Amino acid sequence: VRSTEAMSGLFKIDKEEAADLLVNAPGTLLPPEAVVPILKSMGDGEWLCLYLSGIFRQDPERASQYHNLLVQLLVDYGRPGALYAFLKTSTHFSLDAALTLMGGRTGTNEGLFGRERVHVLATMGDLNAAMDILLKELQDVHGAIDFASEHEDVALWDRLIEHARGHAATLA
Repeated sequence: VRSTEAMSGLFKIDKEEAADLLVNAPGTLLPPEAVVPILKSMGDGEWLCLYLSGIFRQDPERASQYHNLLVQLLVDYGRPGALYAFLKTSTHFSLDAALTLMGGRTGTNEGLFGRERVHVLATMGDLNAAMDILLKELQDVHGAIDFASEHEDVALWDRLIEHARGHAATLA
C-alpha cells in the first residue's frame, strides 16, 4: 500500500473509503509520516485533505505537525464548516498563516471565511477587526452581540452601538 500506484488505485475506487482505510491502518504499518509524502506526490489535494481531516477527527494530536498544511487544504478542499471546526479545536497551526490563507484581515472575497477569520482574529486578540467583519462584512448583528457579550469588552459594545446609529437595519 506504500506505493503511489496502490494508493492512487484505492482513491480512484472510492476516495472516502480509501482515506478511512488509511486513517484506521495501524500506526506502525502506515503512519502519517509515510502516507503524507505519498499523497503529496500524487498531486491531488482533495485526497490529502480527506486523509488529514480523518486523522484529525480520530486524534487531533496524531499528526499535529501537519496542521498548517491541513488549514491550507481545508481552505481549498474542505467541506462547509470543516475549517471552522478545525480552527476551534486545533492549537498546532500558525494564526498568521491561517489568516493569510483565508484572505487576511479584510478578506479577498467578501463573506468568504468570515466566521473563521473572526475566530482567528479574536484568538490573536484583535477584537475590533473581528467585530468589523461581523458588522460590516457578514452583517451579523446577533453574532456581534454574542461576540461582545462573550468578550465582555466595553469598547466592543461602544463599537456596536456606533454601528447601529448609522445603520437602521442594525438598530431595528
